[in-house]
Amino acid sequence: MEATTLALLLTALTASSVLAMGSIGSAIGVAIAVFAGLAVITEDRRQARNVIVLTSLPMTQCFYSFIIYFTILSKVKAATITLGTASMVAALGAGCGIVELISAIYQGKAAANAISSLPRAGTMPPEYLMLIVYIELFAILAMVFTLLGFTLIGW
Repeated sequence: MEATTLALLLTALTASSVLAMGSIGSAIGVAIAVFAGLAVITEDRRQARNVIVLTSLPMTQCFYSFIIYFTILSKVKAATITLGTASMVAALGAGCGIVELISAIYQGKAAANAISSLPRAGTMPPEYLMLIVYIELFAILAMVFTLLGFTLIGW
């Protein structure tokens, strides 16, 4: 296999892997929050709106991963991609994908804990969202730093 073909393959695999990791993490995170949400809604239907808000929070990692996926695929040109550049893109993408996966799962766990406490709290304190958004910040930073990394390698 020639170097350009290998570089294109590596870049495409990187893009799809980042998207897969963010999507899998989001699915797991949302599922964790949904499990807690179903129990709370069964106990107190008035909490449904709060449960829906909290369960949706881990979805954003899927969007951040899509931005990286789209950026990678939109920049790939057969004549300009080298194996060295593709390798650097793969390294940056792998780091981002791992952060998106893990942060979505932990955000789902944090949301589940917040959801579980809704019946006792009676309402959703703003502190719940603030604390869960702290986890979100790492997903945003991973995306931003990856895009910055692409720029720094001249890609």
